[in-house]
Amino acid sequence: MLNGLRTYNGPMNVLKPGKNVITIWVEDTGGGGGLNEDPDNFYLQLGNSKTWLKVEARFKILIPKENIAPGINYASMQNQPGVLFNAMIAPILPYNIKGVIWYQGESNVPQHKEYRTLFPSLINGWRKRWKQPELPFLFAQLSSYNPQITEPVLSDWAYLREAQSYELQLPQTGMVVTIDVGDRTDLHPKRKKEVGNRLALNAFKIAYGFKDVINTGPAYLLSKKEGKSIHLLFRNTGSGLMIKGERLLGFSIAGADKNFVAADAVIKGEIVIVSNPAVAEPVYVRYAWSNAPLEANLFNREGLPAAPFRTDKD
Repeated sequence: MLNGLRTYNGPMNVLKPGKNVITIWVEDTGGGGGLNEDPDNFYLQLGNSKTWLKVEARFKILIPKENIAPGINYASMQNQPGVLFNAMIAPILPYNIKGVIWYQGESNVPQHKEYRTLFPSLINGWRKRWKQPELPFLFAQLSSYNPQITEPVLSDWAYLREAQSYELQLPQTGMVVTIDVGDRTDLHPKRKKEVGNRLALNAFKIAYGFKDVINTGPAYLLSKKEGKSIHLLFRNTGSGLMIKGERLLGFSIAGADKNFVAADAVIKGEIVIVSNPAVAEPVYVRYAWSNAPLEANLFNREGLPAAPFRTDKD
């Protein structure tokens, strides 16, 4: 049995004394396909015994991919206007659907302002074409990703997440927060089970009408300055706010100059109190406002993470 991000099971009696060759046939169409590069993920397991395969591997291209139209870059055709819609959506418009699940946004990070217009246009356009003005539309917010790891940075990822959250103003929409299950070094993080479970909660409530389902985590509602601290009120708190860990992380605070510094944060009932002794006159608060805010740990007691936010609006 070869273990890694994938598991290949095989009968033990195929191994013979001496040298054995393990061959894996991989279809890699691009992106992050193929085998993971981390040698710690490759080992042979016989019963409870593991042998790590930290040796050089050889490869052979069995079926080369050929361009049937030289001069045309098919790898980027999906980025041309109308191509994806005409190829993947238009053919299924005659069919009835119950709702949509959308997981995208990474390629739009540099154009996060445009996304405020593009995303609702897509939602409204599909609803119009399917003749369902309130077709349930569920989407995953961008996860945590920053291979450079230096945080905090001026984060276009945070702005894109904010642009996604604006779509909750449209009826019958639901957003799944995924910052806690991301991977700084993998644009396509492996922890999809949590994402699927959270999308299912939204489907139960929005598409199927189970009104008692808690389908989302805390979302910023309003703030109020109290002395040298700022008090934050949230909606979607479920049965209450909670910390995953020993203390609240992920908050930053600033005065009118918008020079944000890490903040101390505590939960008091339904309120989060944020402060920093170096900021005598606080004005603004941000939460999980970075490329990869994996340390952000505000949840509701149903185990759903709070959505990133900022109180300083453009």
